Amino acid sequence: GHFDGIQRVFFGSSLRFWLHRLLFLDALSYLSHGQLSLSLERMILVDIDDIFVGERGTRLRPDDVQALIATQRIIASMVPGFRFNLGFSGKFYQHREREENLGDDYLLRNVQEFNWFSHMWKHQQPHLYDNLTLLMSEMQLNYAFAKEHNIPTDSGYSISPHHSGVYPAHEILYIAWKKVWNVKVTSTEEYPHLRPARLRRGFIHRDIMVLPRQTCGLFTHTMYIDRYPGGRDKLDESIQGGELFQTIVYNPINIFMTHMSNYGSDRLALYTFQSVIKFLQCWTNLKLS
Repeated sequence: GHFDGIQRVFFGSSLRFWLHRLLFLDALSYLSHGQLSLSLERMILVDIDDIFVGERGTRLRPDDVQALIATQRIIASMVPGFRFNLGFSGKFYQHREREENLGDDYLLRNVQEFNWFSHMWKHQQPHLYDNLTLLMSEMQLNYAFAKEHNIPTDSGYSISPHHSGVYPAHEILYIAWKKVWNVKVTSTEEYPHLRPARLRRGFIHRDIMVLPRQTCGLFTHTMYIDRYPGGRDKLDESIQGGELFQTIVYNPINIFMTHMSNYGSDRLALYTFQSVIKFLQCWTNLKLS
């Protein structure tokens, strides 16, 4: 702006290069004198749906639970207060082969290590119920299971399997959630629609806050790195400046959906979140909590 008083930042290439995206955000902030700025604060929650649910060979064994706790401690050293948030369906506790049943036991012996939320007793979809009493009785079974095994019941948070009944809102789900679990917050990918993720929004219904939920490239059947769609390079690309990295950069609050199966087998979720947090700390000044 030496000649005309108009300051500029020139980009010599597209914004496809991830580092240019960070520079673009900084340029917006600098040239607008802070009026077009994102705070450096980022809040992260990692939900683990389907605890105790899964086919033989996909569930956690004791060494997987040990790795989960160890990695949680490593992440907590980088992200103050970090704890995995475990969503449980009590009906499936101890329903497979011996090593996996021992894994269930090991989880419950370490209840205090994690945050917990109810994920429906039999992993059923609430929108299939049209009777409030019946739906509440199913929720009460999970509540009783939690009490029996010293799982905290006061998180005020719940997720329905497959995000069923959250949007479009199934009225009796919201009523039952309040009556049985005193739910105050849930989250979903579905409002107002799944894609594009950047347009997901939140809303409040029957005094329950529905927050946008994010994906991280890992789904129920994503268990082995050699079977990951696009291979390891594709996952690393998402972590190292790609979709997962940018999701955290652009969103002040991030609630990520993962599943129990992502923490067994090749433990892809542990690798993914530890790696992306290290990458964020290396290349940004974001303050993660």
